[in-house]
Amino acid sequence: MKCYENYVNGYGQALEILGNHGKSKKFRQVAETGKQQADQSLESLLVQPVQRIPRYVLLLRELLKHVEPGDPDHRPVTMALAAMEGLAGRINEKKREHEASQRLREIYGCIQNKDEFFRYQFIIPARRLVHEAPVLYRADVQKDVVDQTWYGILCTDLFLLTERKQHGARETFTVHHQIKLSKNFDVSSLEDGPEAELANRFLLADTTQSLFLGAETQADRDAWVSALTKCAELLKPTGNSKKPRKTRGSGRKRLNSKYCASGS
Repeated sequence: MKCYENYVNGYGQALEILGNHGKSKKFRQVAETGKQQADQSLESLLVQPVQRIPRYVLLLRELLKHVEPGDPDHRPVTMALAAMEGLAGRINEKKREHEASQRLREIYGCIQNKDEFFRYQFIIPARRLVHEAPVLYRADVQKDVVDQTWYGILCTDLFLLTERKQHGARETFTVHHQIKLSKNFDVSSLEDGPEAELANRFLLADTTQSLFLGAETQADRDAWVSALTKCAELLKPTGNSKKPRKTRGSGRKRLNSKYCASGS
């Protein structure tokens, strides 16, 4: 199982390496010789283990259609299908976790002002990337109130509000605000107010900070609220622990609340 997970996680990187080596004339000649001998390309051979478990699932599903409930083989086929579906689900989840971990490392490497915000180690085992997408942020720009499209990066214990720039295939991030999430963290989807306020608003709030943000569409806001709610649930203590404080406690620093008065 572990060996198979490692192979699936490394499959994308293997294709990338294969593509880079494909520029070499000598490598292409060796690959072509191997293709003629095996009657399959190297790409086809690499993908076969990745497709193996999904094919077993499809095969067992098809087999189950032809086995009557009273047949002695019905129960073992059903159990085998459940086991393969469970295995496929776990492998996919591990693959998503691996991809999210790789993406978080990429983001950290592209942050321009990391020394200003991260005095301690940023990449830690407990921190996982949950969601990333554009957000609307209202701020002062030369004494004018401007709605800016910035970029939100949500980890299991941290939210970063950044400015994202694309330089061809390369991207950079400049962090403007960060909220460290604790067990008191909460998120609220806010009703749309006057036209002068942010559209599709939502509120992030923790013990010491709160932040009003908006989204281009309601679906974008719902995606943010869903991801933030997931983080809040993971952070809340289990058992008979005390309930977290309300999100609008006194003494909290509101980073841009003066532009969203009806939501405060």
